[in-house]
Amino acid sequence: MKHRWIQMDIAKGIGILMIVYGHSWFVANSLELQYPIIASFILPLFFFLSGVFFKPEQPFVEMAVRKADGLLKPFFFTMLVYVIVRDVLRGQPLLPDIGGVLYASVDTIPWQALWFLPHFWVAILFSWVMLRLIQRLKLSLPVSCLLMVLQLLIGIWILPWFWQVPVSIGGQTWVVPGLPFGLEITLISSTYFICGYLLRDWLRRHEGSWLALVISVALFAAVFLGSHATMDLAQRRYDHWLWTSLLAV
Repeated sequence: MKHRWIQMDIAKGIGILMIVYGHSWFVANSLELQYPIIASFILPLFFFLSGVFFKPEQPFVEMAVRKADGLLKPFFFTMLVYVIVRDVLRGQPLLPDIGGVLYASVDTIPWQALWFLPHFWVAILFSWVMLRLIQRLKLSLPVSCLLMVLQLLIGIWILPWFWQVPVSIGGQTWVVPGLPFGLEITLISSTYFICGYLLRDWLRRHEGSWLALVISVALFAAVFLGSHATMDLAQRRYDHWLWTSLLAV
């Protein structure tokens, strides 16, 4: 019987519960407290934990197809069936909504919470490329972490470039709803994913303690109360390169 990594099982369980709670009425009506607190770490936690169990030694095409089967197929099937049925019943034109689903940005789909699925697929593919590069160059853990810091900073810098930007084409002005599949978020999301993979051996040796928990909560509270920084990658929000990152960590 395969040995279970109990700490990671607990962490994944907590993450799932926090994601469900984060989309609840309670958080939606607490935009000044609960929303910024939960949003500051929940997606980084999910990407980090996913990276811990990632296997970059698998062939790229095989991995991409398998992940597409688990992420893209249910997303596009569900979204396309929904918009087709909805538009037929309402007598609305189909093409704009189908195009929005294929674009797969948070502002182009009716069920916005599902924006995460196509973006997660892109983040995994990019993380594979970066991890294979790190392995090919035989970078040490400190150097790899510095590379991730640089990647994160670049990702924060380019984050607003494609979000709600007016573009004029043929005399008409359009507002860009981000890039397809949330591509401009990839440098940020994959940073946490890759860090999960890089730190997986350290995590296996790490032994938690109540003291560490208390210190972590105290530091989180101090940074949050002092900065009120948070993130919302769906809305391309990353308040501060340092404080937001510290809260996520």
